[in-house]
Amino acid sequence: MPCSKCKKDGHNRATCVEPEVPVVEHVQSKQKSKPVDEVIDIPEEDRIKFRKLAALCSEVAKTLGKGHTESVYQHALCMELQTHGIAYSFEVPMSIMYKGHTIPHNYQRLDVIIYDYLPFIFEFKANNCAIKNCDRWQLVRYMGSLDKPYGAVVNFTQKSGRPLLISVIVRHEGVYKKYNVASGKGRPLVDYGYSASLTDDDCDSDTSDD
Repeated sequence: MPCSKCKKDGHNRATCVEPEVPVVEHVQSKQKSKPVDEVIDIPEEDRIKFRKLAALCSEVAKTLGKGHTESVYQHALCMELQTHGIAYSFEVPMSIMYKGHTIPHNYQRLDVIIYDYLPFIFEFKANNCAIKNCDRWQLVRYMGSLDKPYGAVVNFTQKSGRPLLISVIVRHEGVYKKYNVASGKGRPLVDYGYSASLTDDDCDSDTSDD
């Protein structure tokens, strides 16, 4: 019978002189790899219009300053859109659908939707926080419901010294992605996985990495 330790003949485990080989358990790292930015092919004409809309938001922020509610900034931007001949609607009510049925007694209102100029939706915030992924997902649900490929979350932040924050979202090849207008690159937003977790051990803080 061969040795159960080294598998060689002529001795047993008790008299074996071969060193014990340690068993190393593979531990999967919980460190998540950061998504790599990729070039997103957006027409230059649309990128120019992104910059134009951002400039209108900047004009609102500069003129009003800090200390107002979302509604004030929203209405001021609508005035800018009207001045520049850009068709829009605001405070558009939206039902929430589930498997083809409307969820009763629940609806949302998107802040501003733009039409002919660019298929674009605005979601406004006015708080001290950075733009969070939950804000982006709120916008994505509007974009999906109305089949609009472009949108942006705009935070007229109230924190002292912090500038206007704009996070652009585009739908590219069926995937919603955070988009950097300056670089022309972006990375996918990741929705729920296919399996449910019954613990919160892997929860990450929902912070902006723009």
